[in-house]
Amino acid sequence: MKKKNTNFILGTIILILAIFIIGLLINQNTLQNQTNLPNNTITPNDKNLEQKYTNLSYSKFQTKKNSPFITINSEELLTLLTTTNAQNFREMAYKSDGLISAPIAMGGMDTSPSIESGDNSNDFSNTNVQVSNIDEGDIVKTDGKHIFIAKNNTITVVNNVTPPISEENKYILKIEDDSSNVNTIPIKAMFVDTEKELLYVVFGKEIIESKFTDYSVLYPQMNYIPFTVINTYKINDSSLEELNSIETKGNYYESRMKDNVVYIITNDYLNNFRPLAYYDTIMIPISETKENVTTNFKPTTVIPRDITTESKVMYNLTTLTYSKNTSSIIDSIDLILDNSNTLYMSYDNLYIATQKNRFYPFYRFAENNNSTKDIVFEKIYNKVYPLDVANKIKNNLEDQEKLIEILNDYYITLDQKEKEELYNKINDETNKYYEEQRTEYDKTYINKIELKSNGLFGEITQGEVIGNLLNQFSLDESDGYLRIATTYQDYNGYNSVNKNAVTILDSSLKEVGILNDIAPTERIYSARFMGTKLYLVTYRQVDPFFVIDLSAPRDPEILGYLKISGYSDYLHPISENLILGVGQETETNEWGGENSKGVKVALFDVSDFSNPIEVGKWVSSVNNSSTQVSYDHKAFLYIAKNNLVVIPISEHYNTTTPKFGFLILKANESGVNEIAKINHNIQNKNYYSSLARSLYIDNELYTISDDLLKTYNFNTEEETELPI
Repeated sequence: MKKKNTNFILGTIILILAIFIIGLLINQNTLQNQTNLPNNTITPNDKNLEQKYTNLSYSKFQTKKNSPFITINSEELLTLLTTTNAQNFREMAYKSDGLISAPIAMGGMDTSPSIESGDNSNDFSNTNVQVSNIDEGDIVKTDGKHIFIAKNNTITVVNNVTPPISEENKYILKIEDDSSNVNTIPIKAMFVDTEKELLYVVFGKEIIESKFTDYSVLYPQMNYIPFTVINTYKINDSSLEELNSIETKGNYYESRMKDNVVYIITNDYLNNFRPLAYYDTIMIPISETKENVTTNFKPTTVIPRDITTESKVMYNLTTLTYSKNTSSIIDSIDLILDNSNTLYMSYDNLYIATQKNRFYPFYRFAENNNSTKDIVFEKIYNKVYPLDVANKIKNNLEDQEKLIEILNDYYITLDQKEKEELYNKINDETNKYYEEQRTEYDKTYINKIELKSNGLFGEITQGEVIGNLLNQFSLDESDGYLRIATTYQDYNGYNSVNKNAVTILDSSLKEVGILNDIAPTERIYSARFMGTKLYLVTYRQVDPFFVIDLSAPRDPEILGYLKISGYSDYLHPISENLILGVGQETETNEWGGENSKGVKVALFDVSDFSNPIEVGKWVSSVNNSSTQVSYDHKAFLYIAKNNLVVIPISEHYNTTTPKFGFLILKANESGVNEIAKINHNIQNKNYYSSLARSLYIDNELYTISDDLLKTYNFNTEEETELPI
């Protein structure tokens, strides 16, 4: 019995060793595949891609020879995504001239005359946007004759906007994919081309793919491949007629429309990607399906010359406009950068703001856990010790025992006062080092993509500014200069203090002027550029409203400021001298902190730049109240013809039923006054609505929530409603 047990144990040990050795061989083979990617025969190349996809057109985009960016091919992209050390790839990037030929020319844009949209003389509102003539995708749109409302994967179309609106005056389009391996993601944005009577609808989908790979032989590898889809519909009174469908890889990020050209920006986080196993999902081109025929367009891949292993976010930028006879896709590029949460588009350029992916605090010791090398010591010893001692240290940095001997030999020669001076000097230099490192990584990188008049992408440039952006309103382009408002950390190694800055960059994104140390201990809550002025709100306990002059780009200066209670999350100019702020009123509590008192709408008179004043305000009577305008500017409506402001508002009562609705205010030189509240409460429904939009057509206001569309007549104050 004992012998049988011994044999069993011995057999088990041999089996475990065999599995271990096989595992090592598999792992070695995988590493070799990753290391030798450029020469590996299993890796497809561009020629294979051409053979797989029919009617393949190429982007004609090229970077300039001295550009901070280069274009690369498919195999070079795979090398970047599979390597764990980008040093070799960087060396390749510097050697490359960055020019990739375009073997197949792209079809031209449709130049046929636009279809006239008929009588469009009625007065109606557009989406509240940052830049005039640059539309932003949204979930509610109107052409003045129809209202389009996107909810989840359906579009409700109101085809007769004259109140009272009945059920017969609407129809619903549902977007779905019956494939078993596809998840449809809710509609993200819509655009209306009123000239051609077209509706562009942007939504997402995930293709679920599972298969056995080199990375998983025990279970099939599950992969969710994100796509962004843009469908074009002809607007009819009784239906939306689908004309084409364009698919681009990645998750929806942002969208714009300029001169009836739609700009779609997607992103895909590649840091955990399996490029060997899913080559086709990385290299897949942009596709257009029209009249049951699919054509493909291959983007050019662009990377910074100083690419790092952290730069693993792929942004796809695609421009399109519907064309019946030629390709609707104008241009497309894949741009690999760091993570971004801010995009801004002027008429001439598109800006993607990114930040380095780096964790804090900065570690004193080398990244190798087994190392005792002190990084800070190596950076500061020559600033702390006498020259002779510093030279000895330099010659023995790799010998830890000798290093300690040198330091102790020097230390025992010092009296008590000299020891204290040495300690203080080490402390000061250490703090300086940490501050320098923190400043280096407390930066925002600005990536500028030129927009040509025909929808093509032009030169790409990169610059940097200190600090972090709040949102897209932190950037503004004017007369060739980019003005940027940021909050940064003034860091001394142990403590950090919030400060704020305004930086001005020239057309090549080189700094020409900066105003820093604005409002220490506070951070930016809202910003709005108007011509040569910047209106800035910072907050900690009170709301300083700053007026900053940018007329001299090399010498920006604060002209005046106003300190009031509360803060504004969103600023909106309603005239040359009046700025409206939407945010929260606050009050100081007994412990010295701040409590919210509810939604606040304030009006500032800036006719005297040195002395801005608050000429009026409206504050909710409910402490627990909020408005989506605080984080979504598209929820805001200003009607200039009668000085009306419309915002959604949620009021959370403690003892009675919470309320959701829309607030109508009149804002002019006389102040801010409440006109009406449009109640959107529905029995047994939550007081919060994820959909909160308002628009007007002629003299009728339309307020829209998750379940209800209501109308309000400006003249008669009559209300009607339609469930949606």
